[in-house]
Amino acid sequence: MVYLEYIKNAFKSQMYYRMNWGMKIMGIILSIFLQLCLWNVLADDHSDIVSMSYMVEYILLGCMVKSLTASNVVDLVNGHIGSGQIAMDMIKPIRFQLYMFCESLGNGLFSCLFEYFPIVVIFSIFMKSFGLWGRIDIFFLASTFLGLCLYFVLAYCLALTGFWWTQTWILGRFLNDLVGLFSGKMVPVWMFPEALLAVSRCLPFQHMYYTPISMVLEDFTLMQKCSLLGVQLFWCLFFLFLGKVIERRGMYRLQVQGG
Repeated sequence: MVYLEYIKNAFKSQMYYRMNWGMKIMGIILSIFLQLCLWNVLADDHSDIVSMSYMVEYILLGCMVKSLTASNVVDLVNGHIGSGQIAMDMIKPIRFQLYMFCESLGNGLFSCLFEYFPIVVIFSIFMKSFGLWGRIDIFFLASTFLGLCLYFVLAYCLALTGFWWTQTWILGRFLNDLVGLFSGKMVPVWMFPEALLAVSRCLPFQHMYYTPISMVLEDFTLMQKCSLLGVQLFWCLFFLFLGKVIERRGMYRLQVQGG
């Protein structure tokens, strides 16, 4: 299947940048270590609010989710639009959106398997949290995949604004900041102030990060898990439809300009 080949090519391309891979490994180790140190201090001072064992599992699971959901979709799509390559992409017998998704998925799988996973396993053994992996089930995997899809379709919508604005990198930065604030990436959603929590519930960001983690760490019933998956699916379909609308308008603009 042609799309599977795109995933494999994106996966393999990451293996050639060994220096970049080594620097990422060092950055991941430092990031996890600093987070553990920070939460260890906070857990000692506020043991009635949060436990260190919970935060260790939250951080380790969060790293795995982050490795798949974080991608450079905006820059990738904008590069094709800015160079005019998208005109050729659109006449190929493949869907441009699926092509971009395969590129993103291949990069994410490489990051997960060769950058985050080995380090997370080592930290889980060192922190005596290896039993965490026995609680991972199909709901976590499904929710993580939907979180990946949700991030992609939302970033894809922003990237398509490159048809009108040539520099969309600021939108990618803005999206990452919003995800960092509202998704629970830095702080679990249940620790938000009431006002921030109310805003977060109305936005899709927590379903990219916090929802997959909560499938493992929270005592949800089967109905609650299915409901959360349904919400994730709804947001995915919403931004998928929005992306189709923006893409059609963008292609019309491209044709008008002679692309």
